[in-house]
Amino acid sequence: MEDWNNNYAEDETILFHCGNFPPRFCRNTLCRCEGTTVGNQNAYGACTGKIKSGPFTFFRLSTDDFNGNLKAYVGEGEISSTDPRTFGSRGIAKIKNLEKLMNYIFLEGFEHHVAINLSQVARSVKEALERYLNIKTYLHE
Repeated sequence: MEDWNNNYAEDETILFHCGNFPPRFCRNTLCRCEGTTVGNQNAYGACTGKIKSGPFTFFRLSTDDFNGNLKAYVGEGEISSTDPRTFGSRGIAKIKNLEKLMNYIFLEGFEHHVAINLSQVARSVKEALERYLNIKTYLHE
């Protein structure tokens, strides 16, 4: 799970979070556990490192509390080779029509966290959610 964060450039935004990724998500497979409170030797699952460059899918599933159902959005982009040099797991995401996506996220009341996968499978995710689970899903293109 990552946070949508600050815009970086046109159609680019910084993704970062505490890094609940497998170490293979980070460039050179190097992740350092975040253990600032309990110590690195006692921390599991939270990694610090630059997310590998390449294609990715983003996805968010949320409750629609007003209507009593689930809603989702999904799309694809690229993780840049640039390291934003901030904390946690981090990367710069290039997404076409980013402003349109951000408007959709905010106007539809989605939280600022998003799941990512280092492959491009957005259409398959949308099809599965709508066909098998009857969950309205926005596909960002």
